Amino acid sequence: MSFVCQICDPPYEFDRIDEDDGTCHAIFFIGHDEVASSIYFVRATLSPYEEGVPEFSFCVMGVNTETGEPIFFTNGRDTKPIFSGVERHLVMEVVMRATAAVLAWQSPRKIYRCTADKHPPERALVKHDLISWVFNRAGYKLTRCDQWHGQRIWFAERQDHDCAERVAC
Repeated sequence: MSFVCQICDPPYEFDRIDEDDGTCHAIFFIGHDEVASSIYFVRATLSPYEEGVPEFSFCVMGVNTETGEPIFFTNGRDTKPIFSGVERHLVMEVVMRATAAVLAWQSPRKIYRCTADKHPPERALVKHDLISWVFNRAGYKLTRCDQWHGQRIWFAERQDHDCAERVAC
């Protein structure tokens, strides 16, 4: 492995990129690989899905420094040759914090998300459990739906605590 991890200690400062179509990205530089001529970032994204319901996704994004071509890694199987075990844990911490950042920036009422891969192994779903924990901490209630063509699906709805308190009274 020739990846050089450059993840600093928290707190992290994420670059925010807003696109014309309403997509919002939280991006963080995590390191480089001179042998592969690549730099790597974590990216958490909310992008248009349905009216008023964006889709959440996350990935590690590599960019070839010679051609500018991006490559998107959406599963651990593809990043295993790049990152050591310790680096994988650091990257997941950045993914979780990037998720919290994009949720705070956009704060949509409802969000859709699903696994990138079909029929992911249980071990791979651990990262999705961690992402669900971040959603819960951000005030969202998650509903895990039946699989759709092998992909796991979640719907998240922001809990309005003021409204809940009024209803309880």
